[in-house]
Amino acid sequence: MNQPPVLFFAFANEEGRFLEYLKRESTAIHQALLPADAKGFVKVVREESTEINDLFRFFQAYQGRMAVFHFAGHANGQQLNLEDQSAGIQQMAQLIAEQKNTLRLVFLNGCATAGQVQYLHQLGIPVVIATRCAIDDPRAQAFASRFYAALANHYSLEGAFLHAKTHLELKYKESANIFLASGSGQAQMKEGQRDLFIPDLLTGNNQAGEGFFPWGMYVSEEADTSILQWKLPQYFAAPAPASVQVSYAVNKNILRLLEAIKSKAPHLREEHYPTEEALIITSFPWIISVHLFRLFADAESMSVAGLSRLRELIQAYVSTTRFLSYIAISQLWNELKTGKVTLENQLAEFFLLHKDNSEAYDYLLLLQKVCEELKGEDIDWFMPELKTIAERWSPGSKAFDQYRYVEAIRQRLLEGEIPLQEVEEGCYLCESVLTDLLTQAAALVNFSLLTVRDIRIINPGHIAVPTPFEHMIGDLHVPFQAYLKHRPRSLDQYINSHSVVLTQRSGEAHISRYLNLSPFYLDKTAFGESKGKNTPMIYTLHHWEADTFIFQNLNYNVNQAGQQSSPSSIDFMVVRPELEDYQIISAQMNSFIIDIGG
Repeated sequence: MNQPPVLFFAFANEEGRFLEYLKRESTAIHQALLPADAKGFVKVVREESTEINDLFRFFQAYQGRMAVFHFAGHANGQQLNLEDQSAGIQQMAQLIAEQKNTLRLVFLNGCATAGQVQYLHQLGIPVVIATRCAIDDPRAQAFASRFYAALANHYSLEGAFLHAKTHLELKYKESANIFLASGSGQAQMKEGQRDLFIPDLLTGNNQAGEGFFPWGMYVSEEADTSILQWKLPQYFAAPAPASVQVSYAVNKNILRLLEAIKSKAPHLREEHYPTEEALIITSFPWIISVHLFRLFADAESMSVAGLSRLRELIQAYVSTTRFLSYIAISQLWNELKTGKVTLENQLAEFFLLHKDNSEAYDYLLLLQKVCEELKGEDIDWFMPELKTIAERWSPGSKAFDQYRYVEAIRQRLLEGEIPLQEVEEGCYLCESVLTDLLTQAAALVNFSLLTVRDIRIINPGHIAVPTPFEHMIGDLHVPFQAYLKHRPRSLDQYINSHSVVLTQRSGEAHISRYLNLSPFYLDKTAFGESKGKNTPMIYTLHHWEADTFIFQNLNYNVNQAGQQSSPSSIDFMVVRPELEDYQIISAQMNSFIIDIGG
């Protein structure tokens, strides 16, 4: 059985020259990589008081498995200072060389370690991150934490370096470099040209121009530059849980939702619906129901355990976990605004949604991270079941093993690696996990998902108007196609406009409590050229690049998309700063990113 690659982190302080941020660096890196370790994608090994014997012990224990070696502590161009003695780079040569077939990166997060780069390259290490000058403790911690948080979120080596660089550029107004080895020293790679300074490792010239960034990513001349695109494994071949006995009848598990729905909402009676399937579909918001509708369809592709059904089950799982995590993060944002919550960890390090990792992003993990931050007796949970869901799929539980399997199937589908003989088993397990997830989230049947396009004030004068706030509201449940054919809804208090909100079901003239889910969900018909159209066009945040935000249509069909050569213009919506019609969305997103520590 293949074993996961090892990421070895060695930290060493020195008596009399204590580094205050070294412990923080260790903790932040461990927190960032813990989910990948828990899923079995990687094995994270830490030694926080590293002595020379520890290096030998760990290198020997993980022979042929070590992919990353990270050192943090006092160092210079010739040696690393350990707890008990200094270790010269040449003294460590044989030790590191033993791992050259698997070692992808050596990260030396100490002062002026660039002098060790050439020797490491000669040993066969393809990529080294090192420093050209003295670095202060807080910056070293901030840079390493950001780098590994990005790596854990499916960034490549290059992408993670540039992400950490961008963070420090914004914070300290500095620039970073990626270097490619050459016969005369180090020449900057064209993609990474940010600075006029080109270090010369052969001459030992340590002079840096103004704005010089201490860290460089050095690529061996012998290495293929594709090494910069190396990523941590995104899945491992998780075996199906041992209890599985496949005798699969499509939708049999999903129909079990009836009991959970009726227990949460006894007023929903089967005799009021044409079929059991109809009751289930109409009970949940369209964010979820759109997938249930497809899974219950009579189409041949949904009636058998095939790849099309497996893809739809995974898409339903992703949409549901994203919805739950966006509910939690919306409440967290509210609590941050009111001062009830102070982030213990910058959530931005976990909420890294970019183009390359958006299809593989783990929203259940995001939900768990957000719930960890929503602590305190004065937190009035909008949906208390979120805490239970987050805990149910924590490492060590039976549900966690099933979730890990579904995530592995998800990654393999993205890479087209599911043998046909595994599809039926995959359909059975994914349907079971989806049903379990929706059972735990069955309280959603007591909520309404609404789009609030606009609000008008009715104030004719001389008379009192009991419900003066006329809301252009649409109910985002099935069916919602004609939601604006009805009269606007008049309320005694106004709520947020140009928003998608989740409310607890209430009387016609009053909404007692609601949670604004925008800008994570938006109705395109409340903005721009689409404003005024009858049928809502709901989009969800998919990823962002700098100040550009990309949203995906709620009706996105993964099977139809797979048949297209390029994404449909209806499937995605791009919000750029220069688009005046969407200034509200851009402003909300930028405010959110700042508030979570971005």
